[in-house]
Amino acid sequence: MTRLLFALAVALSQAPAWAADAAVPKPVPGLKTATGTDASDLWWVPSESGWGMQLVQESDTMFATLFIYGADGKPTWVVAQLESPGTYTYTGPLYATTGPWFGGPFDPAAVGVRPAGSMTFTLQTIGTGQLTYSIDGVQVTKQVERQTIALENYTGNFLVASKIQATGCFNPSGDAIVAGGFVVNISQSGNTMSMIWQFPNGAACTYSGGYAQSGHLGTLGGDYTCTTGEVGQMVFFEMTNRPSLMNGRLVGRSSNLGCQYTGYFAGIDPSRAPN
Repeated sequence: MTRLLFALAVALSQAPAWAADAAVPKPVPGLKTATGTDASDLWWVPSESGWGMQLVQESDTMFATLFIYGADGKPTWVVAQLESPGTYTYTGPLYATTGPWFGGPFDPAAVGVRPAGSMTFTLQTIGTGQLTYSIDGVQVTKQVERQTIALENYTGNFLVASKIQATGCFNPSGDAIVAGGFVVNISQSGNTMSMIWQFPNGAACTYSGGYAQSGHLGTLGGDYTCTTGEVGQMVFFEMTNRPSLMNGRLVGRSSNLGCQYTGYFAGIDPSRAPN
């Protein structure tokens, strides 16, 4: 597997040049790819501040909220429920809603929901997508991207489980799928991050480089060195950070062993567990 399962659209400027080949979506046949990348986030057009979209995804269903404006310049509230047939495209009906004034008592009878059109969202890369919607016969198409609010801080000591596949090694005996658990120490300062993976056999690999975020998904790209003498480049992507938890996917290659790696990982930091 010489390409990512999905696109590396974020922070490739921080990643080694070879990672650019991974920037084309490459779903694996037979898998239900609709849930492969979580699209939940705030989405916008950076040059068009003032409107946006929020997507909340559960399995292969999304709920979309658009905050836009009507021809009269007044705020317009529309929502859509989108389904995916098993691809990275989600589509469904769009509804315009009205309701009682927020400053008064809530009156259920004043709530109105009417079918007003349709919406389609296609996740083109991890961080970008195409949005097409129609409201009362007016159609709009936008290229949107995830909106980053604040950088996550991954600093911690994690107990990690991973599954990594190696292919194309100079020594064919290195081609294998390895699953296991180990300790990962992460140090982060803003847009700089370092990971130390400490394996049960006593070996360790250090991955260091630039960190960037697209919405709530993070990417670390840079070089690595191992106590075994192995060196190479690695990109960790679709990283998420929650209280005591972190996970992500990876793609990389060893410069001196020739192995190309793909895989995923998930970890827990017991010291950061919520109270």
